[in-house]
Amino acid sequence: MKKVSVLGSTGSIGMAALDVISHLNNLKVVGLSANKNKTILEKQAKKFKTDNIAIGSSELRDVSLIKNADIVLIAVVGAAGLVPL
Repeated sequence: MKKVSVLGSTGSIGMAALDVISHLNNLKVVGLSANKNKTILEKQAKKFKTDNIAIGSSELRDVSLIKNADIVLIAVVGAAGLVPL
């Protein structure tokens, strides 16, 4: 099973990615991040059973560096998406 961290999980691309992941048996979410939407982020964390969450760009790098993530999906707008690289 591949482990995925989704940066920008509360945006349209991140939410679409999580929808796809929820229908697959070979992917597990291990990290989530959002810019501001704490309410949706907490619901996603509960649904996907992960404690690795971050709010704001200052914590974005932390979620991108989760050691057990095989895949990091960057669904963040603009230059902020380059920070984890």
